[in-house]
Amino acid sequence: MGAKDIDAFASFRYTVYLEGKDECRKKKQK
Repeated sequence: MGAKDIDAFASFRYTVYLEGKDECRKKKQK
């Protein structure tokens, strides 16, 4: 894997992580 691949994967993982945190927040509000 090149540096670009790692960077893209890292940003993808980070986006999924943020979305996961968002889901938790929405569930707690209900």
